[in-house]
Amino acid sequence: MKGWTTFTTADEFATDPTFRDWVSSGQFGQPGHDFTRFLTAHPQLHSLAQQAADLLRVTAIPVDYLSPQELNEQIEATWKKVRRAEVERDVWVRPLHRSWFWRAAAVLLLVGGVSWWASRPVAPTSLSAIPTWQVVTNQQATKKPVSLVDGSVVWLFPGSTLRYPTTFAANRREVTLTGEAFFEVHKNATQPFYVKTSQLITRVVGTSFLVKVLPQNKGTLIQVRTGNVLVYRNSAAASTERPVSLRANEELRVVRSQEPLITQRIKQPSELSERLNEQQFEFNEVPVSDVLDALAKAYDMPIDFDRAAFRNCLITTSLSDEPLTEKLTILAETIGPDTRAELIGNRIRLTGSGCP
Repeated sequence: MKGWTTFTTADEFATDPTFRDWVSSGQFGQPGHDFTRFLTAHPQLHSLAQQAADLLRVTAIPVDYLSPQELNEQIEATWKKVRRAEVERDVWVRPLHRSWFWRAAAVLLLVGGVSWWASRPVAPTSLSAIPTWQVVTNQQATKKPVSLVDGSVVWLFPGSTLRYPTTFAANRREVTLTGEAFFEVHKNATQPFYVKTSQLITRVVGTSFLVKVLPQNKGTLIQVRTGNVLVYRNSAAASTERPVSLRANEELRVVRSQEPLITQRIKQPSELSERLNEQQFEFNEVPVSDVLDALAKAYDMPIDFDRAAFRNCLITTSLSDEPLTEKLTILAETIGPDTRAELIGNRIRLTGSGCP
């Protein structure tokens, strides 16, 4: 593990026997583990380790078929071939995800060879199905909004990290959280939304809720503002234990891994939840400036728009339970076809010709 401090690529983690054993044991990222504490102390290595762990899980490398030395040699030899092929094609500059894509392809080819040698069938894996992952860490002093491709919005708290794919799978939307975030999830019953932390997995269809991984191994907190969520343990016990259902204004907190999952009324709601609960989003023939001011107050965000151009716009609409991005879409469509309302960074921007 000491040698990990010198690693500069995900390749090195993926070919390290100790790291592979950690991933295959199912303990990767578990709080209290020596390796987890190591990555916490060396945050610059977290993204590389996460990429390597994901690749090992996707390809399901059969580490028990070969010795660690043999497997290392096979993987490195395969990757060298891929790198030589890239050089021969004059591929000198390419984004990280493409480089990782080819490495994934190389290991998949290797796994296929090992599986053939072991005479065990392996389900085929589509390389095109391997997602490109984004990792966002909020290094600001305030909450950072992260817009997902499905229309959901994640309010990432300072010091927290969200990992998500640029494109979700057809039957599920899955993200990984370290730290604290408030989720406004776009409703889609055919594509459930999952939030994974080291201890728990939260499953929703469309709702708003808070997930907080408490510091110093004090557990995980989940608070539901609207809708319903299901909570599972992120461990082997999840296969035999029934999930717990949380409804609006309920919370669940788990400290120890084997502690019962018990719900209770929310004791102290998050600041964002309180502001959203206090604000009414039912509007009847009100100026658009009033709607925008209500959004600015609820989400604690500045809004850029030309008040003179939109002063004659009157709005009748309901924006109660939708994520912020959907609220903005509804607002723009209500005003007129050339109006755009967008979440840009930490600001809301409304543009268009306004109303005569």
